[in-house]
Amino acid sequence: MAATNRPLLNVHVHSPQSFLCSLSPAASAQQRGIRSTIHNDASVTPTRPLHLAHCAVERRTYGRRILGEAQKISRLSAFRAMTIDAAWQVFKDSKRGSIENGKLADLVILSENPLETSKSLNDIRVMQTIRRGTIAYHL
Repeated sequence: MAATNRPLLNVHVHSPQSFLCSLSPAASAQQRGIRSTIHNDASVTPTRPLHLAHCAVERRTYGRRILGEAQKISRLSAFRAMTIDAAWQVFKDSKRGSIENGKLADLVILSENPLETSKSLNDIRVMQTIRRGTIAYHL
């Protein structure tokens, strides 16, 4: 049996900070033309779509520190990742994910336009939710 001093795996060692800054690299994926989605494990964490978008856009920790400035994405990109790109990922983009004739669409009415306000996405309120053509929530 021959012995070797070479490692079996080509492993790059990162500092904890550089590792954390590269988690969920949405901007890097976008720059390479790779579709990505923003989602959560509903049985593990609360389903809060505006908060998920906020995290991808702001990349702030609970301590308010920015984690991975280079991985921030625009609000429009975040909403796209939760709608049409999420539908595409599960092969349902011909039936849902965008507002088009003949597609299924659940809608929310927000307190303001998230693409036009400078207000944090976490501060925007859901005023109404329409699911399967019926008002499911009204503030």
